[in-house]
Amino acid sequence: MIRAGQDINIHAQPNVVVFLNRDDEELLELLKLEVYDTVNNYKFPGDDVPLVSGSALLALEALVVTP
Repeated sequence: MIRAGQDINIHAQPNVVVFLNRDDEELLELLKLEVYDTVNNYKFPGDDVPLVSGSALLALEALVVTP
């Protein structure tokens, strides 16, 4: 998705938020390092990118129960 953002010139608005669909804390730390590195490689301010983690499935189920 970062590459797609570059294709449509998202750098005009260089704000990016990353959602990690994980609950496993140990794996989450490794993914964070990988995301920061990837975001930096695409010339975004990787160290300043907020990372949000959670369960997309649980969020979707909550919307079905309480729309």
